[in-house]
Amino acid sequence: MTTTDHASAAHVRIEPATAGDVPAIFALLTASGLPHDGLPDHLQTALVARLGPELAGCAALEVYAD
Repeated sequence: MTTTDHASAAHVRIEPATAGDVPAIFALLTASGLPHDGLPDHLQTALVARLGPELAGCAALEVYAD
């Protein structure tokens, strides 16, 4: 990691995803070759990483009953 990477990482914010994030999350999934299926159903478990005003990443869990 370079000094620039460390400086940029300091500005990353991790926040709960909102419905307004869905188009940007879909764009990230598409760019990564990943499916969109079920994301709106599991949005309450999703977190997003923001680098300034841009969405830089997302993670979500699919939680199912036993």
